Amino acid sequence: MSSVISSSNQAHDQNNSRADNPVGADKEARIREAWLKANELRQGSRRRKVPVSKHKGWKTVRIFVSSTFLDFHAERDYLVKTVFPRLRSWCEQRRIYLIDCDLRWGVPKDSTTETTMRMCLREIERCCEDNVYPFFLNMTGERCGWVPEEHQVPDGVRDEYSWIFGMSMTEMEKIRSSYRPHDPNALFMLRESGFIEDLPEERKADFVEDKEESRQKLKILKSQITTSVPEDQVFRYACKYNGIDQKSGLVRLSGLEAFGEKVYSFFKARIEEQYPFEEVEMDEYTHQKDMHNAFMETRSATLIGRGDILKAVDEYVLADEDGPRVPFVIHGGPGLGKSSVMAKVADVFNRRASRGELSKGDGKDWKVFYHFVGATPGSSDPQLMLQRLLIELGIFSADNIPSALNEVSQAVYSALSNDNTPPCIIVIDAVNQLDNADDELVFSWLPKQLSSHVRVVMSMINESSPHRILSQRDENRPIELPVPPLDINVRKEIVTELFKRYNKVVTDEHMSMLMAKRSSENPLWLSVACEELRVFGQFDKVGEKIQSLEDDLLGLLRQVLERFENEFGGRLLVACLCLLECSRHGLLESELLQLLANEGELFPEEHAARFKNSDEDNEEGIEDVTEVSNERLPYIKWSKVYHALRPYLRPLGESGEGRLDFYHRSLSKAVRNAYFKNDKGEEDDDMYKWWRKKLSEFFAKDSNLARKVEEYPYQLRLLGDKESLRAALLDWDVMDQLYDEDYSAELFEYWRFAVPSFEDIKDAYKKKLQDLINSLDDSVEAREVIALRNEHVGRILIQAGKYADAKSLIETAMHYEKEELGSRPERMAA
Repeated sequence: MSSVISSSNQAHDQNNSRADNPVGADKEARIREAWLKANELRQGSRRRKVPVSKHKGWKTVRIFVSSTFLDFHAERDYLVKTVFPRLRSWCEQRRIYLIDCDLRWGVPKDSTTETTMRMCLREIERCCEDNVYPFFLNMTGERCGWVPEEHQVPDGVRDEYSWIFGMSMTEMEKIRSSYRPHDPNALFMLRESGFIEDLPEERKADFVEDKEESRQKLKILKSQITTSVPEDQVFRYACKYNGIDQKSGLVRLSGLEAFGEKVYSFFKARIEEQYPFEEVEMDEYTHQKDMHNAFMETRSATLIGRGDILKAVDEYVLADEDGPRVPFVIHGGPGLGKSSVMAKVADVFNRRASRGELSKGDGKDWKVFYHFVGATPGSSDPQLMLQRLLIELGIFSADNIPSALNEVSQAVYSALSNDNTPPCIIVIDAVNQLDNADDELVFSWLPKQLSSHVRVVMSMINESSPHRILSQRDENRPIELPVPPLDINVRKEIVTELFKRYNKVVTDEHMSMLMAKRSSENPLWLSVACEELRVFGQFDKVGEKIQSLEDDLLGLLRQVLERFENEFGGRLLVACLCLLECSRHGLLESELLQLLANEGELFPEEHAARFKNSDEDNEEGIEDVTEVSNERLPYIKWSKVYHALRPYLRPLGESGEGRLDFYHRSLSKAVRNAYFKNDKGEEDDDMYKWWRKKLSEFFAKDSNLARKVEEYPYQLRLLGDKESLRAALLDWDVMDQLYDEDYSAELFEYWRFAVPSFEDIKDAYKKKLQDLINSLDDSVEAREVIALRNEHVGRILIQAGKYADAKSLIETAMHYEKEELGSRPERMAA
């Protein structure tokens, strides 16, 4: 990074010097000087090996689309309507979400604002973060685009992005993404100019530069592309003028098939190489472990201070066998940094265990189990957590693990109190967020006296239900350690580090003002306050801004939400927050793009006037382009919302699948207070119903079955829609997802809500089976389906205690297998 910053400063100094030269300086020399600086950056960067990331779960790939605006409407339309849907379909078959970052839809023609410049360059940085080598598509015709003057490039943009003066916005996109780091994922499409002769005279100006300097600049640009980029990443294509579109008034072009095929085949090949799909079934327990490991690594890296807590945990873990045989509980209010502490504890002992440093001379290897409730989908399920614990301790395998919560709890209880259990350290964060946290039996798995070589470290909100239950134990009460407020030196270090990431320095005066806030003792409050100051654009009024910050966490978060509404298109942003709040475990970015597509119908009529549309008061001239696709929100609009919320969101488990949720549950509470309460301050049930209805209608049609089953029944249950829930549970695909050979716990949980008794479940499935039989022919395939369905429904009825009916169905399945399907060994064994 230092070489990039140095080059940027040198470029700035040289440009300041050049500004004193006579106006008649050689234009071509200026252009070549700019590209010389670009080549210096390129040569200074080391070519890295193309990362190959085998994946089993879902990944997200972003393709950044770059070009001038006026002259590429036709190609963009072809990409959005033809190429990207086809590529997206192929990606989804390989568990990859494709997002096309088409920011030029809606970017103003004469944009000179820092906001717009940052938006383009920031999205490229995000593509780099997500995919290392950004997937980048550039289209170049006979225009080079807007070239900002030196005074139009803010110092912040110049320094942060190594801006090269004399370059157009489009050229800087090339340099920041594909040109400088030798990006193998970049494709350059050069359009032939022959069609321009056929354009109406009044339209030619939109497709051709009218200034000699610009034409010379374009010539050099094309030369740089063809000489510096591998030839298999450069493609020339031709097209034809096809009249004017009567509805939009835009120029239509035909003959874009070769263009589209090249874009499709290039990115398909690059995605396939960088993200080869590994067709290996990953069980839920292994998947959960991977996501918790990613969360641990990410969160532990952010911890500053808290050495006293880490020391206390270290002493507890390393105590001799005669030491306390009770759990160690870290507790405190929200936002005090408990999760970061727990992640650090898990990380430290996981590393020490892997190096054999925890052995006490008995030669036994210590195992470290860590679980962060709320950090991943499904992490709040106590049964799944305890099952994973038993598997990682080697007591059970995924094939023979107990399936009912009471059985799993008993098995864990026995293991943790048994001296024959392998030495282990169990780290569980945010116990108060477990689904059964308010249940008296939340700790039915935790023995009052642990085995001599078992250590259990847990965190929870103080005075929460789990905390009270443990504290009230008659004997063997846990060791408790409250999380203290941050001391002033650690607070100052946190502020300094947070601002250092953005090359900013806090003055002593401003630091003192921040430290004077009582809530600065809370790490979450402090990080939110620093983020508010970072994005505040008036340095001379920073002191006033600090004074205006609410001195409590929820109050500060409310201020953040109010700023979001004022600055980033209130309607879209608020809708995004409400959808995340009502979702089960967060939403995929690709889902939000679809859910937010129809801005006009996001809110009930009585609430719509409260929030402005993102196109109202549009000082940046962003035009409405929803006609391009009624199915997805234009990315330019989503980009504004996402980057506003980004500091407060986390991709769940950092797994790369692109699922978003609140970084901390305090923001969830702030959202509920702001948008889900009526004028009397009471919960507004109608608002909850509105957003849950939107989610249920969306997931009812979702082709991603796993996501449908995760969200759709959940939303129906909360809506109280028993009829729709019953119909969903009778869908064979949904049943297959919820069916478990041992015990279909989630399936029965939904059924208990949908119908009065297990007798109704039996009747519903028997009728569904009869309808299936009546609808099928007499083929072998049909008989296979009937046999399998009879078996699965029979097993479900056994789990429901309907043994007589289950026996009849199992016998029917056996009849088909023996008499009509040849007693297939794999099925008879099952």
